[in-house]
Amino acid sequence: MSETEEMASSRLPMLQADGGDGKRADYLSKRVCNFSMRESCKLANVSEKSVRRWREADPNFLHLDTEGITDLRKKLGNELIDMEYTRNFHLVLQKDFKVLYKDAIGSTLTEDETAYLLKVIRKHYTPQDIIAVDKAMQPDGDAMPPGSYRETLTVTVEGRQVEDESARRAAARDLLERFESNKRIAEANPEKSSSNGEKALEGEVLE
Repeated sequence: MSETEEMASSRLPMLQADGGDGKRADYLSKRVCNFSMRESCKLANVSEKSVRRWREADPNFLHLDTEGITDLRKKLGNELIDMEYTRNFHLVLQKDFKVLYKDAIGSTLTEDETAYLLKVIRKHYTPQDIIAVDKAMQPDGDAMPPGSYRETLTVTVEGRQVEDESARRAAARDLLERFESNKRIAEANPEKSSSNGEKALEGEVLE
């Protein structure tokens, strides 16, 4: 069973009793990635007759392959694509290394290897590509492990709630500066109040 099949099977306990060949998990993994039934059958090397038989014999499989496929895609789609991409990218890097290492130690490259080095490898190892790969390999900032939580800060300035992170920081700094300015004025003129009738500055920071 491939990594993709194992992943789909681990997320779907009903697929673990798959007779050991992992074909249902492989088929559903293709369906999760938005392939049609016919395309998934070809890619998973199963017949449409087999899929219809699975649907008739297993109500859970029928639901997952029809009405439940949308929820299944939301649940597994990004994980499967990320895993497949990472695995394929690793194989590409291995191939690149073999050609680069062979050239580095002075071994003679074949015509295909030379063409691969000049036309494929060199144009993909730029600073921009390295930055893009590094960014792609970083964990999703919104992903949180089970049981964890994220602290948030809500800033309200003069009755207006500031949502954006950078705007919250700027608003908080501005609010603090204005408070400090008002404090200095009040300390310098303790007998004076807001004679101009303007409403005093209000603000709060809620954790």
